[in-house]
Amino acid sequence: MSKWTERDLQRFVARGSAAQTAVNKIINATVADLQNRSALPAHPSRMNKLETAYSQLIELERRAGTWQWWAFEAIKLRLASGAWYTPDFALLDPLGKLVIHETKGHWREAAKVRIKVAAELYPMFRFVAVTRQRRKDGGNWMFKQY
Repeated sequence: MSKWTERDLQRFVARGSAAQTAVNKIINATVADLQNRSALPAHPSRMNKLETAYSQLIELERRAGTWQWWAFEAIKLRLASGAWYTPDFALLDPLGKLVIHETKGHWREAAKVRIKVAAELYPMFRFVAVTRQRRKDGGNWMFKQY
């Protein structure tokens, strides 16, 4: 048999409610922080003009629901002993699959090899090469999946 009074019970419930409210505020702040953080590049000074323009497109697509989240240079993939690949953008699609986007103004052979090797070593991710047409040719974004 409990020795709690009605007043004790009310205080206990009020404390629990206040604690739950505090937890909810932390959870909501964390989710909002993650959503807002995805809109900001991790290293804004290191983004070139092409990456900056593409990040603006990705952010618009995120707001439209195409992507849940994105980040600039957020992951580093090991390709071989001493060989690493840091893709430009990591994106999370609506199904929760990670998609890697690499932007280049001009694709050199070494960059093509890196993305191909990464696609073979990490089949759980989808790799996409992104380039942009010259403005006089329309300035459209072009994508090639690996």
